[in-house]
Amino acid sequence: MRPERPKQFLRHIAILLRATAPACLFLTILTAFGQSPDLVAKSERANQAMRSRRFGEAISLYRELVRAFPDNPGLAMNLGLALHSAAEYFEAVRQFQFVVKMQPQLAAAWFLLGVDLQKLSRPTEAIEPLQRALQIEPGNEAARLELADALLKSERLSEAAAQFHSVVSADPANTKAWLGLGLSYASLDGQSFEKLEKSFPNSAYLHMLAGQSRADQNQYRSAFHHYRQALKLDPGLGDAHRAIASIYRATGHPDWVELEEEKGRRLPKMECPGSTFSCLFAEKRYEELLASVKNNRTAESFYWQAKAYNELALRAHARLTELPPSAEIHQLLAVMCEMRELYPDAVQEWRRALAFQPGNKNFKKRLSQSLWASGESKVALELAGELLKTEPDSADLHLLVGEALLKMQLPEQAVPHLKNVVSMEPKNLLAHSSLASAYLRLGRYQDAIPHLEAALPLDRDGTLRYQLATAYRSAGQAGKAASILAEYRLVRKSVEEKNASLKLENEITAP
Repeated sequence: MRPERPKQFLRHIAILLRATAPACLFLTILTAFGQSPDLVAKSERANQAMRSRRFGEAISLYRELVRAFPDNPGLAMNLGLALHSAAEYFEAVRQFQFVVKMQPQLAAAWFLLGVDLQKLSRPTEAIEPLQRALQIEPGNEAARLELADALLKSERLSEAAAQFHSVVSADPANTKAWLGLGLSYASLDGQSFEKLEKSFPNSAYLHMLAGQSRADQNQYRSAFHHYRQALKLDPGLGDAHRAIASIYRATGHPDWVELEEEKGRRLPKMECPGSTFSCLFAEKRYEELLASVKNNRTAESFYWQAKAYNELALRAHARLTELPPSAEIHQLLAVMCEMRELYPDAVQEWRRALAFQPGNKNFKKRLSQSLWASGESKVALELAGELLKTEPDSADLHLLVGEALLKMQLPEQAVPHLKNVVSMEPKNLLAHSSLASAYLRLGRYQDAIPHLEAALPLDRDGTLRYQLATAYRSAGQAGKAASILAEYRLVRKSVEEKNASLKLENEITAP
């Protein structure tokens, strides 16, 4: 996690430099300067410029000193620190790379190299220098926190969780570390669900997790359907009976609750304590549970893994709420709301986070995305448009602005933004789909065709196929239009049959 307070950060770096720089380093500098009063004076002016936060002046002076003493790692380090302080991160990275070649045991240089790679949105490259900083200084919790953040952004989630856990063990009041730990566990929960869905697409355990997800969103009919499907596949799932009873309670059927709970009581009782997954979960021994399922790739193991990670994420959230109010509490809540598709709730949490950090651009971007997902396209457009002024190369913002303009029936204005996204991210299928939609509304059928073709993997209900057939026909490609229209009819037939079946199955019926 990148430090939020520059003055405190610079103070930390000063301490870090004093702790890690070899004594002979500064002696060498002083000896060299002793031969030139002009260089001594220049060094003093550079140091004074740094203390006064005149970083541009410090950079100029340190560059002159480095030219005079090109092999002096202390001066090179000072120049790197000045570049970092002036937010010249690209140049700072090059400078710190030079420093660590000369002085490979200088922990501060490795640390700042990792920090600045993070600033440049290159977290995967930041991992190694931050690891090197920790190897030299195992007790450097600032480097450990930055490493954990880089691992999280690189989707090395288990490693990130381990590093965040180490930080909170040493500093239980560290809100950034609790936030990172909660986000790591929440992401691992989602990852376990995806593994289960991919490997066991029609398992009772997948239906159980899907049912829980729908219930969290108050989609009780859909949740009821999934729990009933789980019981069809595995009648011994006592948790499914309890979940259905909770749905009866939430939907105003108290007379059915006892009947459903009685069904669960008739099942064989779980003998705990024990080492089974369910016992470990019931006893809240989540870390042991995760260790026991680590190399187990069954539907049951993925299910309990997801449940354990979810509980650990909730535990991290609970710990955050015990600490003084902070942006991190609301940031974690917002992300968890987004993962559950509770976007109006996410909007409120991002706004609460911004009350603590009004200038946080990431919070503003996430707020604009949640606003869009909540249907507040005009407000989302205004906020994203403001952010684009300072982040013109953000594909996420261009996509959001483009889709908002489409929603507001302004396809001509949407096209440049969506073209930017496709140019920056050629594999972004959603951008291809949205750009194609804009072209179709403008009657530019030939331009729409390649983007519709690229976006076809997203087509779940036949809409994109129908649009592509229309574009082919309007562009004079009758043969292709007929072929894709036939595909469209097959997809629609399948969707309609499935919807009819779900409508019947989704009725909340008596036990």
